[in-house]
Amino acid sequence: MTSVSIVMVLGACIKPVDVDSFLNDDKVKEIIESTKVAVIVDNQTEDNLIGRDRRIEGLNPNKYYMVEKETDADGILVPEYANTGYSYPLYVTDNEIAQMPPGGGLYPDLGFITRIANGRINGLINFHTYTVRAAEPLLKTGSLPYTDDSSANVPKTVTDGVINITSIDGKGYLDLSDVLLTESYEVIAVLFVNLPNPPDPTNPPSSPWNWESQTFTSWASFELEGPDTAIDYVFVKTDDPSDFKFLRVKIGSRVTPVDILLTIDWSNPTAPALSTTTYNFYHSTYYDGKNQTVTVNVATGTGITIDGNWKYGSTDLGSKTLTLDNSSDTDYFTEGSHIFTISVTKNGITYGLDFTLVVFKEKP
Repeated sequence: MTSVSIVMVLGACIKPVDVDSFLNDDKVKEIIESTKVAVIVDNQTEDNLIGRDRRIEGLNPNKYYMVEKETDADGILVPEYANTGYSYPLYVTDNEIAQMPPGGGLYPDLGFITRIANGRINGLINFHTYTVRAAEPLLKTGSLPYTDDSSANVPKTVTDGVINITSIDGKGYLDLSDVLLTESYEVIAVLFVNLPNPPDPTNPPSSPWNWESQTFTSWASFELEGPDTAIDYVFVKTDDPSDFKFLRVKIGSRVTPVDILLTIDWSNPTAPALSTTTYNFYHSTYYDGKNQTVTVNVATGTGITIDGNWKYGSTDLGSKTLTLDNSSDTDYFTEGSHIFTISVTKNGITYGLDFTLVVFKEKP
């Protein structure tokens, strides 16, 4: 009787298992997936790359990748990729030149490397091991000497492999000789854009160098692409492919003073308005503290006078010309909408007119 009572008590404590919830748990699915037929990854990156059936997943869409080598199930080096005649290293690409399933093929020419929108390398062989590397920053932190038409040997700050440069009117040059110590590097320029996921087939990756990589006899004067560009330069040492680097260079638009002459719309005589009521300012367009000056004047016309100065809230700005200069530390260059007001008088009646500065951090 005692034994029967214990069994009855234990039976009452056991809860039914929710099998569906168990199988849908991310960790459980990962364990189950790992037991299936899959590619093996020799992961030389800091990313969570995972071997799947004939593919590798987990590529960071903000990086560039190569497959350095392949070994078969017995650990024997595979001389070429999938009977294509392509010798390693091979570069991961979304470019249509790679005759592979879309979204991450392999190609032997550095000139066709791209970032990978869907984060996969396709067309691989199960039970084979692939050594994968990601391009590292050419210089993670520090500075590189820079010259352009109006400056010489100006150090430009590098942060996580990225340089932001003030807009230039002509050509700009970086001195890379301290970080690329030999001439045996190949380089390609790839246009940097924010990648969609899933990828947009109507907007494929592009290169200002028309997918033709280059080598140089000297890295002391590396020419950049000019104003209003964001370019990834990808480097590989030809005699040591594991030396695989990138440098992202963003150059702002040419900055010229903006002069705005506003007229007054009197179509509603009781509530006149300025012809242009807003101006959009994008901080990201003006790198390295490059100043942007916007001047706003109002064309009054016959019988109309400006009554006082522009005001920002209750602050009198001291001039009938509104001068906006982002070099000054003012509240109206923080993100958001900032309203300026000026008064005009017509036929003895005074009207307040509004002009709005809309400030954004990034240009869409």
